[in-house]
Amino acid sequence: MRTLALGFSLALSGLGFVAATSGTAEACAMYRPHVVESTERLVADAKRAESKGEVRTAIRLYERAMNDDGARKALRVEAAVKAGELQAKVGKGRESLRRFQKAVALDAGSFPAQLGLGRAQAANGDLGPASVTLATAARLSTASFRERGDAQAALAAVLARLGRGAEAAAALQAARLLGASPESVADADAAAAPEPFPAIAQQM
Repeated sequence: MRTLALGFSLALSGLGFVAATSGTAEACAMYRPHVVESTERLVADAKRAESKGEVRTAIRLYERAMNDDGARKALRVEAAVKAGELQAKVGKGRESLRRFQKAVALDAGSFPAQLGLGRAQAANGDLGPASVTLATAARLSTASFRERGDAQAALAAVLARLGRGAEAAAALQAARLLGASPESVADADAAAAPEPFPAIAQQM
């Protein structure tokens, strides 16, 4: 009888453990959607602030969403990319670079993250790393033809600044074939154009 009582007690203890574990899992499941919803609200509020021209408020909200470890990865990457774009817009080049680095660290397969990082590196004068990053962006199979064309155009501009003319011409040709935006092609053309010779003053 004592053995039966002990077995029954252990069984009850086991059921209590299962119930406690189940309760913890349910609590986590209930908490998780709340975190995602909260981060989605942050991103939505940031977009509203951005549309009103409240850039610094938008940056602050995007960065809060970017740093939310409990949020979905795609949402955090989107927030990091937007924060990077806006930091560049207000002239904070190094801050912009760090935001895009964060986006790539979260998801190296994100085209907006890789393209943004490459452009930020180029804007900060880091031309060698920019050429590598933009070449990576241009190869991403998740990107559309036009997006890959824009990456090729940005790469062409960087290669031209590095003095690698033949590679720049090839990248620009690829950009056109892929249907890059006119703005991207114009930027690459401008970078590849030779600088005019200084005017020689007329001798009197």
